[in-house]
Amino acid sequence: MAIDATARQRVGDELDKLIAAEGAAISTTPEMFGILMRRACPDDGAAVDALEKVLTGRIVAAMFEDKGGPEQVPALAERLVQSTGMPEDDARWAIEAWWRAVRPITERQGKDWSDWNRLEVSESAGVSATNQRSIIQLVFVGVVGALGGAVWGVYVLARDDGGLIRPVAEAIEDFQGWMRAFSLFALGAVGGFGGGILGWIGGGGRGWTSTFGRLGLSACGAFAGAAAGGFVGLILLGLPGVMFGALVGSALGGFLGLLSAERVSSLDR
Repeated sequence: MAIDATARQRVGDELDKLIAAEGAAISTTPEMFGILMRRACPDDGAAVDALEKVLTGRIVAAMFEDKGGPEQVPALAERLVQSTGMPEDDARWAIEAWWRAVRPITERQGKDWSDWNRLEVSESAGVSATNQRSIIQLVFVGVVGALGGAVWGVYVLARDDGGLIRPVAEAIEDFQGWMRAFSLFALGAVGGFGGGILGWIGGGGRGWTSTFGRLGLSACGAFAGAAAGGFVGLILLGLPGVMFGALVGSALGGFLGLLSAERVSSLDR
């Protein structure tokens, strides 16, 4: 059954709004695209499905590579019909709707200063690739947060007994040898890792996991937050406070890093 004109107009308008708000980044996350479009158009599932098939069929990626212009719509529609069984009219509409939505990006003149905040669109981008990339980014922020939380263990290794600051010296006074540094290193790393993951998940909706800028700023925030939080926890709660402080600090730092990147990205658009 073909998609009616009212549904096409409604879904096409929502697609334009989404691309205007999110930019090219949303085209690298088909799952997120589908969630957002179905939330905006809950009664137009067939039209949203058609747009999603264009995306997963790598036709949108071709548009960004100047290989999917309006003159190629008939050939692209035929390919989509053959691969999905979609009615030809629906395939043409879906491809044309995508082209209208992304044209302002593909035809933008001069330097696009938001490029720092965008990943390349891979020809093989799909659901599994998106999930794999999201997990890698999640772990990356967690690891950087762990390094921040482990800073005070590194500090003890570097200073040894050469004049540790009072909160650190008091926290490890019951330990001897390598356990002095290891206790701070392990507790801080565990807290920083968990906090970095929480911060990234807490602020990582709406395609944010698809950008280098957001990933970098979130990781930097997680590192700084874990280091600062671990020290505050050490002062307030002693040795156990290192883990709790690094957890809270890393989560807050990672989240604030995402907010900062989103602010920069919105200014670039």
